[in-house]
Amino acid sequence: MSIIRESLLEKKVPFLKWYQNKDYVIFDIYNQILEIDIKIEKYKCSIQNQFYEMNFDFFDEINEETVQIKKDSLKLRVYLEKVENKNYFWTYLSKDNNYRNQIQV
Repeated sequence: MSIIRESLLEKKVPFLKWYQNKDYVIFDIYNQILEIDIKIEKYKCSIQNQFYEMNFDFFDEINEETVQIKKDSLKLRVYLEKVENKNYFWTYLSKDNNYRNQIQV
């Protein structure tokens, strides 16, 4: 009985799609979770609310002062400005690629 209760208390992982250009990395958060707490630092991202939770390190450093978050009826879009090496493209959004099934290009 306790195993079932613990599994019900576990939070889900949201679905992300990301893309980039020379200056920005942009990702969309789906699953219709518009009320969410997003904390973005130079190398880290934390996404959570009552039902969803996701924590990961970015592939490279971003400028945390210029982060923009825009809400849509279907998703949240997050704009991250790259700090250094703007001439190369990131291989992944997350450094360790733990959420490879939840983060798509």
